[in-house]
Amino acid sequence: MKKNSILFKYLISYLLVLFIPLFILSAIIKYYFIKTYSESVLKQKAMQIQQIKSSIDIQLNQLHNFAIQSSSKNIFSRYNIENNPSSFNDIMKEIRYFIHINANLQEVIFHLKDSDIYYMSSGTSKNDYIFTNIMNYEEISKDNSLAFFSNLDAPIWLKAQTVYNRSISNENIITYIVPCIMNESVIIYQITTSFFNRLFAENEDNIESSVLLLGMDNRLIYAYNTDKDFLNNLETIIAVDTGVMKEVAVAGNDYYIYKTVSDLKSFVLMEIIPKSFIEEHVNKFSQIYHVGLIVIGLLGMLVIYWQTIANYNPIKKLGNTARAANLKIPEHLNALESIEFAIENLSKNSSKIPERDVEAMRELKLFHLLRGQYKSVDEFNNDCKGLDMFVLGNRFRVVVLLTEFNSEYALPEPQIFDQLRDMMRIDYEVFMLEYLEQFSYIFILSREEHSSIEHSDGEYSKNELEKRLRFLQMHYKEITGSSLTIGIGYEYNNTGDILLSYNEAKNAVNYKLVRGADSIIFHNDIHRNISPIHYAYPKAELDSLYYAIINGNTTKIEFITEILISLLRKEYHSLFLAKCLCYDVINTALRAVHDINLSISFFDKYNKSEFTSIDEFIQVVEMICSEIIECMDGNKKKYASLDINAVTAYINENYSDPNFCVSSLADHFNMSISNFSHQFKSYMSQNISAYINNIRIKTAKTLLASTELSVSDIALQVGYIHSSSFVRKFKQAVGITPGEFRMGSNISLSIDK
Repeated sequence: MKKNSILFKYLISYLLVLFIPLFILSAIIKYYFIKTYSESVLKQKAMQIQQIKSSIDIQLNQLHNFAIQSSSKNIFSRYNIENNPSSFNDIMKEIRYFIHINANLQEVIFHLKDSDIYYMSSGTSKNDYIFTNIMNYEEISKDNSLAFFSNLDAPIWLKAQTVYNRSISNENIITYIVPCIMNESVIIYQITTSFFNRLFAENEDNIESSVLLLGMDNRLIYAYNTDKDFLNNLETIIAVDTGVMKEVAVAGNDYYIYKTVSDLKSFVLMEIIPKSFIEEHVNKFSQIYHVGLIVIGLLGMLVIYWQTIANYNPIKKLGNTARAANLKIPEHLNALESIEFAIENLSKNSSKIPERDVEAMRELKLFHLLRGQYKSVDEFNNDCKGLDMFVLGNRFRVVVLLTEFNSEYALPEPQIFDQLRDMMRIDYEVFMLEYLEQFSYIFILSREEHSSIEHSDGEYSKNELEKRLRFLQMHYKEITGSSLTIGIGYEYNNTGDILLSYNEAKNAVNYKLVRGADSIIFHNDIHRNISPIHYAYPKAELDSLYYAIINGNTTKIEFITEILISLLRKEYHSLFLAKCLCYDVINTALRAVHDINLSISFFDKYNKSEFTSIDEFIQVVEMICSEIIECMDGNKKKYASLDINAVTAYINENYSDPNFCVSSLADHFNMSISNFSHQFKSYMSQNISAYINNIRIKTAKTLLASTELSVSDIALQVGYIHSSSFVRKFKQAVGITPGEFRMGSNISLSIDK
């Protein structure tokens, strides 16, 4: 025998299967995925700079909104400033508040163009003083400030610079000036560079990128993490196209530059990324990937070697066994060839198939027959030669027997169904299949077209079959003590239609839910019962059940429940509709119980996960409704003795509390809101909210007429937090405002005097 030749073939084939895909995958990664990864890194950087742009746009949008709002406010109007000596105080308050909610602002300055006064959060200053002693701009001085601001008709940036004297602040300030056309003014926003530093620093991701903030005229406003090489080559950098990541050479080094423009058309943002850092990221990813491939290759080799040995050992043992059988196997054959030689010799000497294999083959052929894979009886019989199984009849029907697998009894032994099959063989050829996954057995019945159980007019007697099946049920129940539901399909005269009969039998047996356990269900009976009927959904009855529970009408609950149960038993033959109605009845009852906070728990009494018949559904419905009625009868005494005087007294004590409401009132008396409201209205002929509001208005009228308290104080005393709500409610109830009512009361008192 050839030593280990099969082992080497196995090993080489497995290694080829492993390494060929690995080499192909490695090449794809090198020439495609690494490039894609590089592009994804650059795309991510572009998205990050877009996010920074959006953040700056949001900040600028707030500044523009404040400028627009200020130009329309009276306190910033020229008339108010010129005629109101304290106007500067109001302007300072507005500016301070805006700086308070915008932590990125160093200062906000308001200035009328033809004036020499500047309004700041800390006070006011004149032109000569502010640009000499407080702020020093390269672009603005005391001499040109009037002309600078007068000619300003669009927002403008001033580059980052140290504006304030060192005694005030050393931080660089970026200034953004917005002109206001409505009142001929400008608002000067001084933004700290730390705001931009934070935004730009979040964008680095271990890549030392630089960021430039430019005005729309390409003037440099602020540069982050840049050196002189960038600033000396600014024209080259600015020339790149917008929205495209472009590779540019600057001072002998390669960089990726991305340029984007503000949505407000207020600034240009540019990011400059060193190409070397991108390459480091890509190379690191490539190294990790190739190390991973090497590890996978080594592990794969170990697994392949172990698997090859494991697969070869049985072959080697079989080859040795074959050689030990004295079959005169030639020495030049390897293990696999030796086994093949031995099988051929054995098959020549013995053609008998073991009984266990025969049973498995019979079951396989019957499943093929059940699926309609045989076009004729002859084809089936030819395929079953040697299996001692053949069909003589030319009429076929499928019967499905569903066991009661949810019962307390153990699963019946297969021998019982063998007995049932033998009992059916009096009139039929019977072939049985076990379908234990669904706890059912399948009988394929066959008979000749003109048999003893057929009427003279040629129609098959359904009654005879039903009697036979009923007898089977009785025998099964006598032996096992559990139920057996039987579904029967149509009878066909073609083997290819057996699958149709099987599907019909399955559909029929599913109607156990409607017909109940221990039923014999013909598919044609189901079709005849459900096809011509149009079912009316009992919406009115379900609504009546809901409101009967809500209102505690136990007599009506019993009456409606009986109607719905009658519908389920007598009119709903459709399996789908019967299930739907059962669940709707249960859901309606539980919803009503939830809405009135009735303390009932059903889950510890009935926790079955699946219903097998309508009777089980009806038991649950009856149980739920009886529990509801029992609970309501127990609560009637408690709720019938509700002391309305105690309720009104509690309202009189607490109506002045602004948090006093119907919910707190119902909770105090341990009742649901709906039930409490219903009983209160039956006593007082008005709802609770109206009653409380009337008491508050009545008390308010007394206080308006007899005291000098303000309307706001009176509103608080009678339970209103906001005086506007009190005035609206008062006018709705009385027809006039509280002030008008007080004035009328005072006039009446004067006349009486």
